[in-house]
Amino acid sequence: MELIDARRSIRKFKQDPIPEAYIQELLEVARLAPSTRNLQSSRYIVIKGEEAKLTECMIPFLTKAPVA
Repeated sequence: MELIDARRSIRKFKQDPIPEAYIQELLEVARLAPSTRNLQSSRYIVIKGEEAKLTECMIPFLTKAPVA
């Protein structure tokens, strides 16, 4: 209950660049997360830099994120 109560939704992002090593580590952790019957049906697409403009057609507040 404490964790649920303390959670928050991030809608504002710093413009600081995200190191490639951090992105790779996040992708690796996500890949290793358990899935139903080990199906591993998730796919990840990383959008960074000027390509982040593509997020305008997805979720408006992501247009300020350096990586989506």
